[in-house]
Amino acid sequence: MKRRNADLIRLTTTALFLALTVILSRVPFLSAYIMIGGVNLVEIGFASIPSMICALLNGPVYGLICSAGADLIGALMFPNGSMAFFPGFTIDAALFGLVPVLVLKLVKGKRKLSSLTSFFGIAISAIGLYLTLPFVERFKLSGGENITISMTSKIIIAVCFLVIALAFLIASYFLSKKDQKSFLVTDIFLVFIIRDFVIKSFLAPLWLQSLYGIPYEVSFISQLLTSLVSLPIDVTITYLLIIPISEIYKDELRLTYTTKKRIYTKVYNGKVLY
Repeated sequence: MKRRNADLIRLTTTALFLALTVILSRVPFLSAYIMIGGVNLVEIGFASIPSMICALLNGPVYGLICSAGADLIGALMFPNGSMAFFPGFTIDAALFGLVPVLVLKLVKGKRKLSSLTSFFGIAISAIGLYLTLPFVERFKLSGGENITISMTSKIIIAVCFLVIALAFLIASYFLSKKDQKSFLVTDIFLVFIIRDFVIKSFLAPLWLQSLYGIPYEVSFISQLLTSLVSLPIDVTITYLLIIPISEIYKDELRLTYTTKKRIYTKVYNGKVLY
């Protein structure tokens, strides 16, 4: 496949996935939010799936364009309260499309190595949760009532988070097949661990605190625990969608994940040799 045709296909599919991301994230009833203090604190939905599939298929640069573009266009089209444009959230979106696939390109198809990388992501988030929980005394729900969290409950929450996340990791390891032609389950698991457990959980609370004064620890814990619940759903849906798509996207995938870069094309008697 000529490079120009491949780039055209990538741009076209990126535009398609960008539009899907905007629709799933901004259209009412297609996504929901957990509200704390009158602010849409945590998004619940499937908007991250199209942008992640775009990044997996087309590479980190196109993933960045898709994620950041969807956030920017969606905010300009639907400037509503906590969904309005804010540069910090656009930075988050850009990192969502860029960083996970950059890491994946180093370990793709290597089940043990990708699982080990996922373990480090889980460990970082678990340490953050353990260090953050002692600073939280109360959660105020959208209805106004308060829920006090005891020290015993804090320890149980941290331990349960770690156990459940590791259980998901072990399950993805054994579900992966070494002869899979495109992506392993561990590959998909890894990109969502980096996206939700490392980038989103640590950075989004900074923007929410600066914008609305929500305590960092409250937002961090909410983001992290919600991501834990959505993790198996996102991984399953993404895997089931990307496998059939990648079967008809083989040429572009080779360009995305190749380790050798051709710097010129050799032509002999009007025929392209390589």
